[in-house]
Amino acid sequence: MKTYGNAALSDKSIRYLYEVGVHGGIRRAAEALDVDPAAISRQLSQLARDMQLPLLERRGRNVVLTEAGKLLAEDYAQTHQRRSHLERRLRDLRHKRGGSIRMRVGQGMVDEVVKYVLRPFSQSYPEVFIDILSGDMQTTVSLITVAKWIWPWVLAPWVRPA
Repeated sequence: MKTYGNAALSDKSIRYLYEVGVHGGIRRAAEALDVDPAAISRQLSQLARDMQLPLLERRGRNVVLTEAGKLLAEDYAQTHQRRSHLERRLRDLRHKRGGSIRMRVGQGMVDEVVKYVLRPFSQSYPEVFIDILSGDMQTTVSLITVAKWIWPWVLAPWVRPA
């Protein structure tokens, strides 16, 4: 729940306001949301009182959002879009479809690792970013001992599958 001055802004009320703006009326928004129009009307009246600003304006049989109503609706839309994006990214991480991997590969073995390991992996997990660093064995071992790298991915020359 957000606040504006002393007013508590209910996410439900702001969503109703957004839907009224999208659908051009309380009744049409209520149908889209499968909610009683009186409930939407009450929520929006309370929100306008709490804000001490008009949020809707009558235009014939329709209602339109006032400047304050548009600001709230735009904020709702942006917040909803960011939240949806965040939920998608978290779901991808949970199902191992996204995220990043940082790996160190011994010198001279990068081509083989890319060809035989990373290419098939990337086809299965296209949203995973892979950061590859190459270096000598002594530096790789020293990085592992100071906990810069948790798992050594490749420590010996690559053996091609038969």
